[in-house]
Amino acid sequence: MYQMRRWVRAAVEEYAHLIPDYLPEAFQQEQSLPPLSQAVIQMHKPQTMEEYHAGVHRLIYDDLLEFQLALAMRRRLWTCVDNAPLLKVTAKVDARIRRLFPYDLTDGQNEAIQEVSDDLGSGRAMHRMLQADVGAGKTAIAIYAMLATIAGGYQAVLMAPTELLAVQHWETINKFLKHSRVERCILTGSLSTSERKATLEQIESGQQQLIIGTQAVVQKDVKYHDLGLVIIDEQHKFGVMQRAHFTSDQKTPHMLVMTATPIPRSLCMTQFGELDISVVTELPPGRQPVVTSRVSTTPQRKKAWDFLRAQIAAGRQAYIVCPRIESEDAQNSRSSAEEVYRKLQQSELSSASIGLVHGQMDREERSQIMSQFHEGTIQVLVSTTVVEVGVDVANATLMVILQADRFGLSQLHQLRGRVGRGAHQGNCFLFSYTESEDALKRLSAMEDTTDGFKIAEADFQTRGPGDIFGTRQHGELPLRVADLRRDEIILHETRGVALRLVEKGEFDQPRFAPLKIRVLDRFGQLMDLGQSG
Repeated sequence: MYQMRRWVRAAVEEYAHLIPDYLPEAFQQEQSLPPLSQAVIQMHKPQTMEEYHAGVHRLIYDDLLEFQLALAMRRRLWTCVDNAPLLKVTAKVDARIRRLFPYDLTDGQNEAIQEVSDDLGSGRAMHRMLQADVGAGKTAIAIYAMLATIAGGYQAVLMAPTELLAVQHWETINKFLKHSRVERCILTGSLSTSERKATLEQIESGQQQLIIGTQAVVQKDVKYHDLGLVIIDEQHKFGVMQRAHFTSDQKTPHMLVMTATPIPRSLCMTQFGELDISVVTELPPGRQPVVTSRVSTTPQRKKAWDFLRAQIAAGRQAYIVCPRIESEDAQNSRSSAEEVYRKLQQSELSSASIGLVHGQMDREERSQIMSQFHEGTIQVLVSTTVVEVGVDVANATLMVILQADRFGLSQLHQLRGRVGRGAHQGNCFLFSYTESEDALKRLSAMEDTTDGFKIAEADFQTRGPGDIFGTRQHGELPLRVADLRRDEIILHETRGVALRLVEKGEFDQPRFAPLKIRVLDRFGQLMDLGQSG
């Protein structure tokens, strides 16, 4: 092993000068970076620890700078097109839209609406991400943007990742637009052949102005009359190509992507680095923070069920969330939704009206149960994570999460956000008997804060980007040596440099040509940059 190390060091010293350096010499001096050949030698034959760290820094810097330059180029391609609808939101249009809301919007919502309105009226395609903490009212902002688009004579589309969420958006928007003349429809995979045919004809003719749906809205047979705005909810569940599907050579609609899962800063600057960001953290007036408690002993469990029964007796409603639909084995059967549903009917909640809902149910059956829960006919809803987003029942004040250690922090926060949405205090019980140190840290973080942005950062630091958004998205981060958690400072630095170079046109100068070719070779196909950049 020692002989091998000596050979590697000797080879590095002899051949390091042959390594191509894509950064212009003047740029390296400006950024206080050692030449790449020198950095490689410093890594393998350092004279001091400072030399070693300087060499490592240079390799990480190159990795992140090239990625950030690709994102900046894609941002330029998306935001500099001038064939987007010019939608000026006048004072008259603003007043007409606001009259439809039964409440005053918060300062955070108004700020986000102003940013969206500025984009719509810029003449350039909007590509903005709206981050809103649970309960902060992102749907109201989406409705405002869609109505502003329709007022300008264009169609607006809202795409959700699941049919359940699409239906919930449909019901919410119908309530808001009860006294509006806006023509609207829902487009999902559950429509019959005749219903779908009629709906597609109405969309193509322009009769339907506001369309809500699942991925059915991006199928090849869907032709829009004059699409002005696309809103994609829970955007981290969709890929870049799905978002880009709406764009054509002739028309580029405005794009607003939304998430109620706060995103760590590092991921905002990488996976979503081409987007402008609007953040809403302020909750509506009167909304109380949800009290969260971990339940880990038998006496605590008994008290939790006593409290739940008291809440139901007082007229409130509750969710009980399970990590799976059916039992995988005898050991885990107690936390499967179907088994919990059966046992609660015979034990702790035998006197209550209980319903069961999960993703494998028939759409009509699931919709009927959710309607009964909304109406209060069902007092306790046993479910899987299908209630994670979009469900809004103001009378539901208690969330019980069984085997809470099996969920990530962001998912726990989303589930907790289903309660405390009305005038009554919300409570969340995290049932868990785990002794895992990592799991206990997650559950303690839930008890300590209700701030979704703090929770997102904690989840990111403990579990990384792959576990927060799934392995598919993590796999789309083609970094070679950089680590988003470890190298966040360098990430900030390279993002600022990349935006400056691309936006001011410096990156198009001949001295950056080798670096530009390298960026296109590395990321051109992945980010659909073409060959010109």
